[in-house]
Amino acid sequence: MESEVFILSSDPYHSEDPGYDAFCWDKQKFLDLPSKMCMDNSYIEKSGFELPQKLFFQANFDMIPFYDFPYMDLSLLIVSNNMLNILNSIQQISYRSIEICMIDFKYLEIPFEEDGNLKSGVSFYNNYSALQLLKHYDYFDYENSIYEYFLDEVSRVKKIVLKNMDKKFPPLFRLTAYQGPVFISKEAKEALEANGIKGCVFEPVEVTCLSVVFRRTLRTKNELIVSVTR
Repeated sequence: MESEVFILSSDPYHSEDPGYDAFCWDKQKFLDLPSKMCMDNSYIEKSGFELPQKLFFQANFDMIPFYDFPYMDLSLLIVSNNMLNILNSIQQISYRSIEICMIDFKYLEIPFEEDGNLKSGVSFYNNYSALQLLKHYDYFDYENSIYEYFLDEVSRVKKIVLKNMDKKFPPLFRLTAYQGPVFISKEAKEALEANGIKGCVFEPVEVTCLSVVFRRTLRTKNELIVSVTR
């Protein structure tokens, strides 16, 4: 029996030449952005955090736009618009987004005019978005997960176990207690696979409400068996 929920991550090995699909332009400006994008709506209200309108990435066009969940050098939740539409068709996700512009990395000159717009002749794709999920969920199972506390917060999680408090999990979500990983429901996973969405790795997560305990199975000493969309 398959798990009801999975940790979603991008696949770094979807090509014969492992490496990032795209690199953030002027990355040093945005090093703190991934941690802020993990926060929920309460953080936004307290901090007044505003998203940049657009981010530019130098991309490998042999991979982009063929992969919907690309492997990026900046740890943001970046999805193709097609992937986002499929997830929203299951249940509307509460999010804010940043427009992502992918520039062909074979263009060796500075691709911008003085006003910040792209120069004519620069190839690009605009069909990706970086998401900030605004609603987080209290599914973390404190009794069965393995973790430590640091400054009164869940930290150094070695094993994540979730409690299914609702009838079903939302298609895409983060946890209130531990905001790093992104989770995806079984229904959403199957919808992405049925529509040929590429670039996703699905790692099954144990859920305490189920009668069957889902354990991670080792393929080698350090490698997990997971489902991958390539």
